[in-house]
Amino acid sequence: MLAIRSDNLPESVRAVILGGGPIPMDLVERCPQVLPTYGLTEAGSMVTCARPKCDNVERKTTGPALAHAQVKILNNDGIEVANEQVGRIVVRSSGAATEYFRNEKETALTFREGWIHTEDAGFLDARGYLHVLGRRDRIIVSGGENVSLEEVEAALRALDNVRDSLCVRLEDLEWGHIVAAVIETDATYSLDDLRESLRNNVASHKLPKRIATVAKLPTLANGKPDYQAAVKLFG
Repeated sequence: MLAIRSDNLPESVRAVILGGGPIPMDLVERCPQVLPTYGLTEAGSMVTCARPKCDNVERKTTGPALAHAQVKILNNDGIEVANEQVGRIVVRSSGAATEYFRNEKETALTFREGWIHTEDAGFLDARGYLHVLGRRDRIIVSGGENVSLEEVEAALRALDNVRDSLCVRLEDLEWGHIVAAVIETDATYSLDDLRESLRNNVASHKLPKRIATVAKLPTLANGKPDYQAAVKLFG
């Protein structure tokens, strides 16, 4: 909608609740009505949401838990961690499911003592706002630092002449794993150009260390990204 309008959304639009996947921060900055949210079907949809008329700090998160919900972060041992520490997002709410229909195995993995153990990674800040980093299998450790591949992808999509992007992890002797970016573009991008363009929006340890440019991103038959094909682009 913003792309086809000469101005911003009208004041009559009070809020645009945005979720369902990674949220580009440039979109949040461009449209003051955008309120990021986090939720899942098992929890009865919304669990957290940035609040109307909140400050920009809150709008760059998915906000606090709603009145009917609770959120906590667990480490790999299932122990709750302190604020600012990254781990598995675990939620509960009054509208949550209690099991998967006729699937005892998945029920035991997901529903535990009234809490829903998601496959998402994130952290709670000092104000209680939830920061969603992405799927746990899309978080890598590079040089001892957590890197969300989805965060880097979103930053890449915001660049001029980049239609789409996907990131994969590659093994590296020095860093353990590194970010490798595949970008869909007709332009010519060098690695140095790309890293310099991202520096204002992406921390240095998250910058891609390898890139490949393609006319069309590799996808599976269902249209989802083909990460294995993307890895093969780097030999």
